[in-house]
Amino acid sequence: ASVDYLAPEYINQFKLIDDIISKLKDNEMLILKDHPGETIMWGLVDKLRYLNNSKVIYLKTKITIDSQIYLLDGAITITGTIGGELAMSGLPTVSLKPVFYNMLTNSYYESSIILALERLRLTKKITDSNVLEKDRVFFYDYLKTHSFVGFSYFTKEFGFSDPNFIDQFADLIINNKF
Repeated sequence: ASVDYLAPEYINQFKLIDDIISKLKDNEMLILKDHPGETIMWGLVDKLRYLNNSKVIYLKTKITIDSQIYLLDGAITITGTIGGELAMSGLPTVSLKPVFYNMLTNSYYESSIILALERLRLTKKITDSNVLEKDRVFFYDYLKTHSFVGFSYFTKEFGFSDPNFIDQFADLIINNKF
């Protein structure tokens, strides 16, 4: 849902995936995993195409990223909190839109796939436990302070706090930008 109003230029995620694959070096691979909330089998032909692509490893949705993080050298996200979660684990992570967790030590914002891949190629994992703990405290405090109904980290203490959601999501619906 955050892609719909924060990054509508990335609504076609198959196009984004194809763009990333086309820019990978010979020794690089893309690991894909559907969002756990994905229950509709849309894009089945594209998913099958990725399953048969030698540059792609397609993880089952029910597999947790934590159990597979050892496979990763870096991650590219659009806006989702998974980017912050990976950055807190020490993994260099680049978001394609600015997000709050870009303040974490291992989190970066880059405006294009080319810049995102360059950043990941130049950045190493951070393993300093003091730095990672500071990032964890910041991340969870921020989520608690800014959560809203329907957000996966919602708490009853805080109400809806994202003023962009209603205006931008309504604009998408009104103008049929889906």
